[in-house]
Amino acid sequence: MKPTAGIILSTAFVMPAAQAFSDYIGYMDRPEAQRNEHFDEYNAFSNQNTGSAFNTIEGAGESQFSTYNDYMGNPEKTSSLFTRTYDTAPPEVVSYMKEYFHEAQMNGSPLWQHVFSFKNEWLVDHGIMSAETGEVNQSRLQEAARLAVNQLEKKEQLHGEWTGAIHYNTDNIHVHIGYTERTSSRPLIEVVNEENPSFYNLERKGKFLKKNIRATRAKFINELLTMDDMLMQTSEQFNKMIENAKGYSENFVTDQYATLFQNLYEAMLENRRFWKYGYAKGQKFQYQVDAITNLYLNTEQSAEVEKLRQYLAPISKEYEAAYGNPKNQPTYEDNKLYGKDGLYHKIGNVVLSKLSEYDKTIRSQNRTKGARLSDFDLESLAIEESIVPSDLPPLDDIYLPGDEPIAKQDIDDYENLYFDSLSQSISIFILEVRRKS
Repeated sequence: MKPTAGIILSTAFVMPAAQAFSDYIGYMDRPEAQRNEHFDEYNAFSNQNTGSAFNTIEGAGESQFSTYNDYMGNPEKTSSLFTRTYDTAPPEVVSYMKEYFHEAQMNGSPLWQHVFSFKNEWLVDHGIMSAETGEVNQSRLQEAARLAVNQLEKKEQLHGEWTGAIHYNTDNIHVHIGYTERTSSRPLIEVVNEENPSFYNLERKGKFLKKNIRATRAKFINELLTMDDMLMQTSEQFNKMIENAKGYSENFVTDQYATLFQNLYEAMLENRRFWKYGYAKGQKFQYQVDAITNLYLNTEQSAEVEKLRQYLAPISKEYEAAYGNPKNQPTYEDNKLYGKDGLYHKIGNVVLSKLSEYDKTIRSQNRTKGARLSDFDLESLAIEESIVPSDLPPLDDIYLPGDEPIAKQDIDDYENLYFDSLSQSISIFILEVRRKS
């Protein structure tokens, strides 16, 4: 069975003219029973507000509303309002918030509503909800919400105020946040006038980047998971293994690695800027570099690999329970081992770094012996020559038609002649530019 999310974040916004904005303000200071009864009026996700509410995520459709409605309906019970600084907002703070939200509405700011919804069994499994009494640790949910909103403000550079409430349902408890800015920091954008499509309205942008919404959800989840110690252990073990590989890298050229190392060297491109693991798959040398990494990990760090897996497995399980994985995407453990910046990526770059050192040694030895430059080196010289012409013989004349290798001193003399001529050409060019100006 594909794991589904224990926590989801739904987010929508309405513009100032929407009735849901006014109703959110209007019911802010009402008794709990009235807020429960009229929840659909100020809830941006309710069916009656679908015409005026929009998905906050840049580039996303409105399908999130159906997901949201699967998780929740009208609350059976609602907590008192909480804010950035109050677990229970006193009457004077609620009055301040009403005035603040009203000014924001008059100033054209959007109202964003963010809802963190839970499977109640997830809350029970993590000690946030009592299976016997249904009592919830509100303080943990409130603190997680504060950190999540702070994260979104940082990512989207928002400067506003918000109120939150915890809504209790039979199946799904959820935390509902309303956020706005008294003076909007959002850019003005053109929006098609639905009544007259040939005209545009200027409105404040309500969309947020998808990666920022993901970061907000991650902040909320990580606060509730309390896995800091586990993550630190994993990070320390991971970094230890990379340092071990660096210390061992001299051996990649010799012994049991020699053939694999030579196979990798022969598979590499002339253009050495591609000698990074990030290019390995596209440039078709991943198989060769992974073969060295596999041999190294299986023979030199097998115990360390097992220890790392023991750290990764429970974290990966926790993340999958929280985030879900309905599409069977690579897990946290998979990514830490094989993904971007994972173990194979990092050790692959250690191998490639040693390969670069080896390559420099080989090329230096070949130059000393008078070996020909590579085709890539010759093409590079030709490009330099075409950009800033220098008074040098053709590149073919560097090499004698006979079989006698050119002495190292002759090569050094040629290099000195080349760079002297190049410097002279550049000086002439600069003087000519100054004369014409």
